[in-house]
Amino acid sequence: MVGITGVGAYVPLFRLGKETAGWKAAGEKPVANFDEDCITMAVAATMDCLNGGDKSTVDGLYFATTTSPYSEKQAASIIAIASDLSESMLAVDYAHSLRSGTVAMKAAMDSVKAGSARQALVVVADQRLGAPRSSIEANSGDAAGAVLLGDKNVVAQLIDSLSLTQEILDVWRVSGETYHHTWEDRFATEEGYSKAVAKVVADLLKKNNLAVKDISRLVLSAPDPRK
Repeated sequence: MVGITGVGAYVPLFRLGKETAGWKAAGEKPVANFDEDCITMAVAATMDCLNGGDKSTVDGLYFATTTSPYSEKQAASIIAIASDLSESMLAVDYAHSLRSGTVAMKAAMDSVKAGSARQALVVVADQRLGAPRSSIEANSGDAAGAVLLGDKNVVAQLIDSLSLTQEILDVWRVSGETYHHTWEDRFATEEGYSKAVAKVVADLLKKNNLAVKDISRLVLSAPDPRK
C-alpha cells in the first residue's frame, strides 16, 4: 500500500504577534527573514524530511507554492540540486492555487502507485503577503512542509481519494499585484466550501460503501474561525 513514509517541516524563527506595534490578531505568525523565500524554506523542509534517508531512491520532487520568487523558472530543480538529490529524477512545479499542494500530492501518489517512482517527495512552501490588517495578514504565516511517499515502511496509508472541481470567486491575485483580493467571506464559505465538502464526503462514502457511522474521526480545514 502506498502512503507517507516520512515528513519534514521548516518554520522561520521570526514572528509577528502581540509584541508587534499595531498587531490586532489573537495569535502570532512566522515571518521569513530577509534572506529567505519559498525555495530556501522548501530546501530546509526537504532536508529535514530526508535526514538520514537514502536519497537515491527519491525519483520525483513535486513542489507547490503560490509565491515562487520566479515568474518563469523552475523552482523544483533548485530544491532538488540544493538537497543533493539525483539529477535523473523528475522535478515538477505546481502553482497559482492553494489547492496546488493537494494536487501535487495526488500526482506524486499516483506516480508511486504506477511504479514510475520508488519514492516521491512533495514539498509545499508559501510566503503570502496580506494587505495590512487583513485576514490574510493575520492568518497566513511563512513556512514549508515536506512529505515523502512510497510503498515501504509506510506510517500512514492513503486508502482512497475523491476530487470535486468547481469554480467560485473567493481569493485571487492578479499577476504583478502584491496583495490578494477576497470576496465576501460568507458567500465563499456557504456557497463554496461548505457545499463542496458536503458533496465530496457524501460521494466518497458512497464510492466505498460506507456510512457516516463507520467514520470515527473527521479532520477539516477551517477557512473561517467562526465556523
